[in-house]
Amino acid sequence: MPKKVRKSNWALDHINELSKLDINLGTHASLLLLELISALNYKNWVTCIILSATIIDVINYEESGPILRIVGLDKNSLFSNSETYWLRQKRNSILHYQKPVSGLMNEKNASSILEMDAKRSSMILLNILKIIGDEV
Repeated sequence: MPKKVRKSNWALDHINELSKLDINLGTHASLLLLELISALNYKNWVTCIILSATIIDVINYEESGPILRIVGLDKNSLFSNSETYWLRQKRNSILHYQKPVSGLMNEKNASSILEMDAKRSSMILLNILKIIGDEV
């Protein structure tokens, strides 16, 4: 009898990675990061997208923690690349309705669309946090 293949729980993996990071973020970003971990745990995909983008913006502008060590072009490339642009656009399309948004239009696969976007969103944030953590 063939063994069942266990589907990887990417959300749990991301929760574990986020929880293990030893980065002294500012108070605002730290609190939002705890909220993101909770949203991932409860599979609140839209919340994950919104919080991932918001945390990135807060880290960029909060002026505390390890971000103070990143300046100039390094900071610009970290916070102004195609991935962070996609994430900000996704968040803004959810919060500031201008046209239909995939995953929010009652499609049959809406949950899958939102889950994929949440996974991409939290991965973008994780990558930024890892880079910042390496700068410490």
